[in-house]
Amino acid sequence: MDYATAHAGFVQRLDTTHRLQTRINAEEAQDPAELDLLFESMFIAAFRALENLLEDCFIYSMQGMADMSGVAVPRHASPTSRQHAREMLMGPQTVLDWTTAGAITRRFETFLNDKNVGLYVGVTGGSSTLSTAKDLRNHIAHNSDESAAKYARVVGVFYPTMPLVIPTPGELLRSTPTVGPAKSKQVFTYFRERFIDIARNITAAPA
Repeated sequence: MDYATAHAGFVQRLDTTHRLQTRINAEEAQDPAELDLLFESMFIAAFRALENLLEDCFIYSMQGMADMSGVAVPRHASPTSRQHAREMLMGPQTVLDWTTAGAITRRFETFLNDKNVGLYVGVTGGSSTLSTAKDLRNHIAHNSDESAAKYARVVGVFYPTMPLVIPTPGELLRSTPTVGPAKSKQVFTYFRERFIDIARNITAAPA
């Protein structure tokens, strides 16, 4: 595996969600609960693909591999294998977080060097998207009072005038706002496009 192979796998996964989204939108008289479940599942799949890509590319850089532009990030560590790299990254943690830009950049500063490379710039440039997507993902996964508070802020990103009834995550993802960052497109489409942009930046894939 390398940067190009990982990026190709990510693109294939996002293309699958796009095809499914297109088919769902073309059908008529669908059950709203089923639509919510489908859009939430597509979002989880797309966000997980981005998390996996981030981890893969970070480890490739720790192993000295070049990104898709041919640039190898200077590094402070030289793990002997992928497992060794993961052990170095894990430390005392039980889970590696690839959804919080601050955690990723701190990891970068510990193990890698040169903040001008795509991996670092892609993460910092996509920090807002990562944060919003994480809060949405957490509410889909947990549906708790704690996740609901952060989810309300996610709704506010796309609907500056808060709806009287807070939409479910599935309703939000399949909605098409008239203002804001997802103006005139489904919120899921907005996230899918932003994930693709982040992936292109961190891998230095050609546009």
